[in-house]
Amino acid sequence: MNEWLTNVSNLISVLSAAGLLGGGMWLYRRENKRIKRAEANGAEMEVKDKTIMQYERLIDTMGKQETDLKQELKEAREEAKQARSNEAKERDKVTGLFRELSDARVDAEKLRGALAIAEYNKCEVVRCNRRQPPRIEQTEREQ
Repeated sequence: MNEWLTNVSNLISVLSAAGLLGGGMWLYRRENKRIKRAEANGAEMEVKDKTIMQYERLIDTMGKQETDLKQELKEAREEAKQARSNEAKERDKVTGLFRELSDARVDAEKLRGALAIAEYNKCEVVRCNRRQPPRIEQTEREQ
């Protein structure tokens, strides 16, 4: 009977050990699965962090480009405003020059008319002391 108890005890020990080993394996697998899942989640978080950092850099770059483009647009508008101002000044200058030219033409026409009248009334008597235009004399005599 002692032998039988010893065998049963050995059998129980072996089964317990096998059960513990099987249970230990089951617990090890479960823990290993949890660790791998945590590692995968960590790697996924790293990728997400890198992606977020890339987007932040991209947003900063776009913001700088937007600021630069706004500055260029402001400068271009200022240049256009200056060009329009210069154009208006030049137009006023040209208009003034055309007015002066027109006035000079009117004055020249008046002078041509006065010259024609003077040529018409010119005294043709050589060495005349009186030097009166003959045509004016005739009109005075007629009166």
